[in-house]
Amino acid sequence: MNDIRKKLSPDLLPIYEDEIARGNEVLRVDEPAGSLCPLAVVFRLPLKRESAPSSQAVGNDVYWHENADPRYEVDG
Repeated sequence: MNDIRKKLSPDLLPIYEDEIARGNEVLRVDEPAGSLCPLAVVFRLPLKRESAPSSQAVGNDVYWHENADPRYEVDG
């Protein structure tokens, strides 16, 4: 899974690095992860929104979205 960093956009890399630094682990990588999502990184623990890097660190094209669609996995 070391090649995940090479596949992430520069805007998403700080979020990945932050999660790994706080001890979160990658459970799996789905590639593709649906028709509109070429890559999904699934962490063991839910992402912590309050500790996520600021928009200055990740870029203005990154935004927080929570999916409540029952067809997909739910954080537990």
